[in-house]
Amino acid sequence: MNFQTISDWLNIFAKIGGLGLLYGIARAVDNRYKTHQAQQRDMIDGLHETDMTLKAGIVGLLHHDIYQLCNHYLAAGYISTDDLDDLNYLFRSYKALGGNGTGEALYNRVLELPIKNFGGNDKGED
Repeated sequence: MNFQTISDWLNIFAKIGGLGLLYGIARAVDNRYKTHQAQQRDMIDGLHETDMTLKAGIVGLLHHDIYQLCNHYLAAGYISTDDLDDLNYLFRSYKALGGNGTGEALYNRVLELPIKNFGGNDKGED
């Protein structure tokens, strides 16, 4: 066996070893990428759950305010323009977040009330 043959064999083994090393690096990078993707999915799922919980809480708070205000206006038998504007603002947010049911029924009843403005600018009955 001459030196050239040994050198050729060493080159072949080096190339095979180099390919194995590249394959190992590629697998490590791929595994890291998959782990990163799984972590991102878990984080997004957690954020979605938090978002849904916050949304439900906000709908509950808006429902409470709408319920209290509507009962007050229905007991009074009228609503002012300013109060109606405020109620509309609350109700639009409530509805956009998926609220309905009792809050909407009370809101619709308030919309039928006469509008009284105490500056002499009534739109409804006195």
